[in-house]
Amino acid sequence: MTATPARASARRSWGWLAVIVVAGIAVGTGTAAFVVQSGSGAAGGVQTGSQFLMHWQQTGVISATTPDPVPALASVAVALPTRLTAASSSFALDAATAGHEAVEWVFSETAGIATSQEIEVAVQITYTVGTVAHSVAVEAYLETQVAAIGETLTFDLYWDSGAATGVTFASETEISQACSAVGTCP
Repeated sequence: MTATPARASARRSWGWLAVIVVAGIAVGTGTAAFVVQSGSGAAGGVQTGSQFLMHWQQTGVISATTPDPVPALASVAVALPTRLTAASSSFALDAATAGHEAVEWVFSETAGIATSQEIEVAVQITYTVGTVAHSVAVEAYLETQVAAIGETLTFDLYWDSGAATGVTFASETEISQACSAVGTCP
């Protein structure tokens, strides 16, 4: 049986997606390396504003440790997004303790990004502590600066595992999308 062009194209697209997701997990340096136990992953699209998101890009993801001092907590309330600072900085995605094993996402915000726009950053992490498997999903809400930025800024988002040792990160996914208005997402 011969595959139709649409089916063959779909298989090629999903195959490349799996390569990109696994490569994204494996890239980076940090205090500990990712241990990838499966090649599964998920992806999604942008609900609105693809031009806006070209100026907000994930540029890395690594296993790390929560820094000291612990970064400020990013908002998980769509109506109260955390305003991004006018300088590169870091935020925690959950209650954090310095020195805990964590996943760190690195984002670049570049000149041309819309001002006062809300971004939803949704992450999902699958991991084990010892032999106990866990999965967690977090949505954080960030708002771009009031004034246009003139340079590239870097923002690090940390998700704290809750443990100082014995953590194995199996997989992670991250999807950012532009909100239709501040307080309205998606």
